[in-house]
Amino acid sequence: MGRTIKAGLDYFPLEVVLDDKFELIEAKHGIKGFGMLIKLLQKIYQNSYYYPWTEKEQLLFSKRINVNINELNAVISDCCDWKILNKFLYSKYQILTSRGIQKRYFEIVKRRKEIEVIKNYLIINIKTINVNIKVIDVDINGIDTNNGTQRKGKERKVKEIYNNAIQVLKYLNSKTNRTLDTNPEQENRKFLIDRLKEGISVSDCKSVIDVKFKDDYFKKDNFKFMRCSTLFRKSKFQNYLEEAKTKKQLDPDMYE
Repeated sequence: MGRTIKAGLDYFPLEVVLDDKFELIEAKHGIKGFGMLIKLLQKIYQNSYYYPWTEKEQLLFSKRINVNINELNAVISDCCDWKILNKFLYSKYQILTSRGIQKRYFEIVKRRKEIEVIKNYLIINIKTINVNIKVIDVDINGIDTNNGTQRKGKERKVKEIYNNAIQVLKYLNSKTNRTLDTNPEQENRKFLIDRLKEGISVSDCKSVIDVKFKDDYFKKDNFKFMRCSTLFRKSKFQNYLEEAKTKKQLDPDMYE
């Protein structure tokens, strides 16, 4: 077996006097918001020079530090706006990182014999770091593009998921008589993509749409709640799906 390359840190430096960007977080979100930011930095450095921030990480992290997920994401949004975190990489790859985080990380690990990095996630120039660096190229879906066989298999899977997502989005448009963009790579489509990655079928997604289309709550304001972030959010979707299966069994004609 190959040796596991350690990525995370056991410690990270925290200046005695922080700059105005950190004070802005505390000014807007209070000491609780400042605490969330420090906890996030701990998590990032524990992982390496970045931390993935998909729905799974959001739910687990908010549970572990006992804060509301919406409050947490509001802090992260402001961190991106005030350049504590890199907004572009957060939007494109759903990761938390920054130039400062990466500079401090690579300064600490420069004595290690080997470091594994993902090229697409880097902001700084690592050529000046005197260490053996194993560089991995990934695409927008996090697929290692250096591994040909693995890449082709995953690419087929990603293409299948995206095609299924387009089917679901077109069906949603047809039910609500809207013209929402069916591009699966849009940020708010990640809830649907995540469910499809878990093995949820197009048929199940359509069943949820069918049942919620007749729900008074979802009818409000020209079906404004008939959207991916509401219908396919992990914390709600399973209940919606069970409801859809039950109602379709009881009255199949109503939900044709």
